Amino acid sequence: MQDEAPYGCTVSLFHLHRHRFGIPSPGAVRRRTLAYSPSKPPSRDYFFQCTWILAGIFNPQINLREHRYFGSPLKDSARFLFDFWANARRGDLQRYCQFGFFSDHELRTPMAAYHHVRDYCDTPGSLLIQHGSYQWVSLEDQPNIPAGEVSLYRGIGQATRFRCLRFRPEELSPANGEIWRKYLRVQADMLSDSILSFNTIHDRLKRCETAGLRDGTWVGDELATQAGLDIQSAGFARDLWHAAQQSYSLEPVMGVVKFGPHHVVVKTPLAISGSRRSSRVSGKQR
Repeated sequence: MQDEAPYGCTVSLFHLHRHRFGIPSPGAVRRRTLAYSPSKPPSRDYFFQCTWILAGIFNPQINLREHRYFGSPLKDSARFLFDFWANARRGDLQRYCQFGFFSDHELRTPMAAYHHVRDYCDTPGSLLIQHGSYQWVSLEDQPNIPAGEVSLYRGIGQATRFRCLRFRPEELSPANGEIWRKYLRVQADMLSDSILSFNTIHDRLKRCETAGLRDGTWVGDELATQAGLDIQSAGFARDLWHAAQQSYSLEPVMGVVKFGPHHVVVKTPLAISGSRRSSRVSGKQR
């Protein structure tokens, strides 16, 4: 039986408290009221100081008494996000997508997309929100987000062939089917907690922009190993985990110019299984 998972409450970017959910029993889906969301925004910007409400995403060396607006020490660098929430207070938003769900065969990540015009260049686009991460992308680069579809770009340098792991879960052998279910459970556990979700999607980054975060921890690998996935030895588990860590960009320039000239383009539903977003402050567009 397929149940809608409670962690599918994407639109609450920064919860006022932390809470971890288990996977619900069939027919017993648990829900909770969001602390706030774009449809019910806070009355002022006071709540966007992440060191107070998402303290677990920061490097232990960071002084949590410092202000970090949306993860940034400079409020002006997050100005477009404050503009977004100001529009939310006026009710000037249009939401495109959508909650996640979990079953024995599939996991779809929670994701929300809102229409937002960047004031400094008057450019229309979509603001994607997922568990502590924001990413704005122009409508020119991703015109199909309103319909729930995106194009993902990946540069492959001078290579002429690109291989991507593909399979049908229902056609897996019993052994690989069990690996697949363990993998889905690991991903569901990561998504069940806003702080853990943020940390696992940034655990492979190590940049000057991410120095204040818990970057470079590889905590996702630890969770996979604890769940019984052998991601080190040759086999389906390692291939699956490796495929899940590959990065794609919503911006064509990243695949075509920065990591090109050869590149691949994949069209997929916005909340397809395994879709995760790194944050604006990480300096990564993936």
